[in-house]
Amino acid sequence: MPLGRIVAGLDVGTTKVTTIIAEVDESEAVSVIGVGQTESRGVERGMIVNLDETVDSIQKSVERAQHMAGCRISSVYVGIGGEHIRGINSHAAVTVGKITNEISEEDVKRVIDHAQNVSMPADMTVIHVIPQEYRVDDQKHIIQPIGLAGSRLEGEVHIVRGAATAEQNLRRAVQRAGLQVAGIVIQPLASALAVLSPDEQEWGVAMLDIGGGTTDIAVYHRRCIRHTAVLSIGSAYVTSDIAIGCSILMSEAEQLKKQYGRASRQLAEQEHNLPEDPREQPDIRFLRENTRAVLDAKIPEPKFSVELARIIEMRMVELLGAAWFEIRKSGHQEYLASGVVVTGGGAMVKGVAELAQRVFGVPVRIGYPLGVGGIRESVATPANATGVGLVLFGASQLLKTPQTMSMTDAERELERLNQEMQRKPLEGMRRWLKEFFA
Repeated sequence: MPLGRIVAGLDVGTTKVTTIIAEVDESEAVSVIGVGQTESRGVERGMIVNLDETVDSIQKSVERAQHMAGCRISSVYVGIGGEHIRGINSHAAVTVGKITNEISEEDVKRVIDHAQNVSMPADMTVIHVIPQEYRVDDQKHIIQPIGLAGSRLEGEVHIVRGAATAEQNLRRAVQRAGLQVAGIVIQPLASALAVLSPDEQEWGVAMLDIGGGTTDIAVYHRRCIRHTAVLSIGSAYVTSDIAIGCSILMSEAEQLKKQYGRASRQLAEQEHNLPEDPREQPDIRFLRENTRAVLDAKIPEPKFSVELARIIEMRMVELLGAAWFEIRKSGHQEYLASGVVVTGGGAMVKGVAELAQRVFGVPVRIGYPLGVGGIRESVATPANATGVGLVLFGASQLLKTPQTMSMTDAERELERLNQEMQRKPLEGMRRWLKEFFA
């Protein structure tokens, strides 16, 4: 039984559902103690299309994580995705209006309230309102204005909206799985929290989380989130082309992609010391004639690897190109001094970073989850970026609210402890500590 405070994250994706349970100790360190993953059913492009199947997938994932952690959870922080997610920036200004001209917490609240007062379609709901920075009179780029002197306070916020029904369906699925929703976090924000360093967020960086059905985008500059978007294409787009080209099942295509896939034909040619072939189109006939032998023998010949890489490269270039177009459309491509970080399951194909660098023209690295200890080998993959980010977000919220007990509860607990100590001092203390910190 864990002794620290428990926080859990639930990532309901298009291809998999992941539950991560972590323990937050007295030093505020976050350690993963349980991971549960199962195939996702009932979700398409990040949105629930079959409630019963989604509930079943969530329950299986949670049960596996609980079994590993040796404890039960009652609430989770849940990631929400899908192409319905929209991020916009808004600005507002208020007059301080005090004799001392000292900016108070109430002034900050007023300017944020004004900034989020934007027109919105009736079928959309606000998921996040994230302060970016403030301006006091002529002084720009202020992160924390409380206590400063000024007559006018301006604020900029990033507002994330999503389809109201998508959020309702997600909450309903989690609740029907027997859990409470501690909070909902957009998947791009969660993934960025797990894989981006403070320096990258300061100098400017774009993060791409390539999931199964969608690709999440988050752009940071000056430690603030500047742009969020979700594209309706993901790594399943690549898998589908492999399945069609090789005339095999999607599960078999996924197996080929993971085991033998390369993000570019040049990389495959270099690995097998083959001469460079300028053809772009893959030899479909050759692939179909040899795929079954590769799946059975699990030893692909060099030419098969190159032809498979052609399929992957064509679709990955399209996906990365769409993401780069979205970043350029946001107007922030000039501020990416730290380049681009690619994460998610789609980042695990060998050579993705090099291919992305060719497409973007800026430095690219693969994003691995950071900031957690414990079962590192189970979570330290790009595919778990969102799940780890949800746990880190939950831990930050947990640390804002100290664990407290009412006087009545404290008195009752003290009386029970005294009775236990009188019977079996050491055993009673151990049991009480475990129950209290669970």
